[in-house]
Amino acid sequence: MTDILTECSEGILRIRFNRPSKKNAMTSAMYITMANLLNDSAKDDRVRVVLWHGAGGSFCPGNYLRSADAKEAITASIEKRPPDFAWSRKVAVA
Repeated sequence: MTDILTECSEGILRIRFNRPSKKNAMTSAMYITMANLLNDSAKDDRVRVVLWHGAGGSFCPGNYLRSADAKEAITASIEKRPPDFAWSRKVAVA
């Protein structure tokens, strides 16, 4: 199963966290994927809006602390921030 699913149509990039059994808690790999997706979307003129949502009944509680890579997830969230997207003029909805 893929932890992050994407769909882009009509200028809307939909990013879905896809770990409903863990309430969509983020792993280090998910942080890196998100940073790459957001950086790419910030440079793509076809993307006007980014919509984040979670599978199941939860959006995202943050880091998945029970995993072996919990420390890496926190480090990745700090080191791999999406700098390009931070300055983007696109609408982002979570």
